[in-house]
Amino acid sequence: MSMLSSLAESPPAQPFSAHFLYSMRDPGPPREAKSMLFLEHVAEIFSHGQLRGELRLFLTTNGKHVVDETKQEVVSCDGFDVPFERRRISLDDLTLALGPEKNDAVVFVCGLPAMTDGFVERLVAKEGLGISPHRVFYEKWW
Repeated sequence: MSMLSSLAESPPAQPFSAHFLYSMRDPGPPREAKSMLFLEHVAEIFSHGQLRGELRLFLTTNGKHVVDETKQEVVSCDGFDVPFERRRISLDDLTLALGPEKNDAVVFVCGLPAMTDGFVERLVAKEGLGISPHRVFYEKWW
């Protein structure tokens, strides 16, 4: 979160596109942004154009919530609707976010240790995405 805030407050002179993939446990209905850690702040950064790019929200569930697959659900953040997907972030999601110029990308990963380790390993492995390790930064929670 601090990395994103820092980029939004003083973006570098050279333009870039930020792709923010954000995952958390689904609090279930009613989903209120104010009770979803950092979501309002992240949505504000993208909705006010402080950074060019996209915010993708992934909500994981313990299976207790009824899902209507035909309905696109959103979390409203002060008038900015953030659609979400009910699943974990995948390697395909990382590949899509990095795009064809992946060797020019800088990647920041933050989260639980097992998730962080898994993503960093896949990002830098030659069998994975093969990104140079000096372009991948990470921080582990707990």
